[in-house]
Amino acid sequence: MQKTIFMMSCLSLCFLININAQVFDITAPKTFIALDVRGEVQIKGNTDNPMLSSGMVLTEKQVLTLEDGASATLAVGGQMMTLNEAGTYKLKKEVKKLDGKSDDSFLARINTVSGFNKKGKKDTGTQDGWGDKSAINPIMPIGGDVPLENTTSFTWDGASESGFKFTLMEPVTGETIITALTKSNSFTLDVNQLTIEKGKEFHWMVSNAKKESKKSAINFVSPNKITTVMDDLQATDAYKNSADWLKPLREADALASNNMISKAYEVYMKTLKMFPDNELVKDAAANFLAKNGLGGMWKKMSN
Repeated sequence: MQKTIFMMSCLSLCFLININAQVFDITAPKTFIALDVRGEVQIKGNTDNPMLSSGMVLTEKQVLTLEDGASATLAVGGQMMTLNEAGTYKLKKEVKKLDGKSDDSFLARINTVSGFNKKGKKDTGTQDGWGDKSAINPIMPIGGDVPLENTTSFTWDGASESGFKFTLMEPVTGETIITALTKSNSFTLDVNQLTIEKGKEFHWMVSNAKKESKKSAINFVSPNKITTVMDDLQATDAYKNSADWLKPLREADALASNNMISKAYEVYMKTLKMFPDNELVKDAAANFLAKNGLGGMWKKMSN
């Protein structure tokens, strides 16, 4: 009988996950949390809930039976275990086979506890201004390396009856590269009309008659950087063996780790739409936003 085992390092962090208004520590050594369940997986001896489903919590005393074509991804003791062969599994026995080594620090990076959606704690990662309805908050690109393509879209949160003024500037000299007026919350930059130096930092901001946003720093880079990062990631066994919901999280993490924050944001938003009920996806996206000064945006999205 074979199975695939994925593991995550817990470092010195406590990973918490919200399920049915309860908070569980997924590093607990004797608590199993079903992150992803496919097909028919029976819980032996459980008359109340005989079939396993995503979000359920198990103990090491329980036994799972997988039918043909079924799989179950469980979090336990700071590691992740995927059972994908038909048969019966005693959880207490299976957890002993984990050696505690991590294939990478992927889940440790994306699930660092930020505080704002854990146990109702205050969000310490919220960008100043998100609680102010009159504020203007940059959204995309939110920083880091931005592929220099024919057009680049800039978006922001805020309201203005008189419209907005978009500005792209050189941060050292303060030289204005381009300004544009718009009634919408977005502006598309045609880079063919400008001389943009790759690898050089630029700042962008938005203002109206009363307020202006903070400046967001970006670097324009070759689009080939995305291709290289994705090719390297998709060649790894960790990526190939990941569940469908886990692959885009790995992609987003790889992009963020290579300073392509805005592209990572796009992947997280798409993944949320694809897996809206997956708690690990929601926590990963929420923590990513908090780390990048958009914690208030998550609060707004969640309301």
